Amino acid sequence: MNHDGKLDLLTISNKNANEVGVLLNQGNKVFSAPVYYSTGGPPDSPYLGDVNLDGKLDIVTTNQVDNSVSVLLGKGNGTFFPKLDYATGLYPERLAIADLNYDGKPDIVVENSNDTTVSVLLNNSK
Repeated sequence: MNHDGKLDLLTISNKNANEVGVLLNQGNKVFSAPVYYSTGGPPDSPYLGDVNLDGKLDIVTTNQVDNSVSVLLGKGNGTFFPKLDYATGLYPERLAIADLNYDGKPDIVVENSNDTTVSVLLNNSK
């Protein structure tokens, strides 16, 4: 997450805490204390990847209670900007990232279990 060549950890905090935790690898089997980021609702299906193609890892997670997806854009140093929320169907559970419309940008697909639908969030980043 901070481009130092060491694998860091992304965790889902307590399901009632509405946040994810980031633990940076300090080396020698030691990780930093977790830094927590709000996801709006209890997070599920966390994804770590570069969704806005700026070369920095971002966090994407579903929020089942809020019926949304949160995107936390990475700053490139292991920290993240506050969440951006995008509406989905009822009770989003799983997500996948793929370039659905072949424009070279990763899009978000979400399975919504309570209304048996799929939400497609097309990436419109520059």
